[in-house]
Amino acid sequence: MKGLLYKNCKNVASVIWYYVAFAAVFFAVGCIGGNLIYLGSVGIMMCVIVPLASFACDERENWDAFAVSSGISRRQLVMSRYLFSALPIIACALLSALTLFFAEDMAASAAQLLFFAGMWLIAVSVLLPLVHAYGAEKARIQLTLIMVVIFAAGLTAGIFLFGEDAAFELPAFVLPSAIFAVGVAFAAVSPFLSVSIMNKKDL
Repeated sequence: MKGLLYKNCKNVASVIWYYVAFAAVFFAVGCIGGNLIYLGSVGIMMCVIVPLASFACDERENWDAFAVSSGISRRQLVMSRYLFSALPIIACALLSALTLFFAEDMAASAAQLLFFAGMWLIAVSVLLPLVHAYGAEKARIQLTLIMVVIFAAGLTAGIFLFGEDAAFELPAFVLPSAIFAVGVAFAAVSPFLSVSIMNKKDL
């Protein structure tokens, strides 16, 4: 599994600094603004782009067929991608947690972090079954549309619920907890769906 994880990391090594710089800009914005709305929304995009870039590289190299013929199970291939996809989620969570030290209202910002953590989990959980079913290149349009919809939904909901002019007020952790619970549920089901798709796939 370590070797497969290393392979996924190597796939994005040439462009990782672009992602790091992009995240750093919005981390600074989050620190200056004292909220997680923009960093959290960009995190949704990052959690999709990074795994998608790695998968596209594997697809170009016909890596799955080679790996399976070399004795690596399809389940191992799938789970290595989920493990790799957890890395940008963890990175976004750490950056977001750091911005809490600059927040005017730490409780509200913690609620935002919980909300966006759920959105990140949902984004990855939707992405990976799709790319395993259709491939990164063939499903690029669908994936782009899904990414835009999830990104826009996250940003809009974040502003609508947590912005200065929020339309209504709920107890701080009610909706974030619900979104996070949905994200965890998606994350629990998604690997089984991807493994099932992969087992039926003709490599």
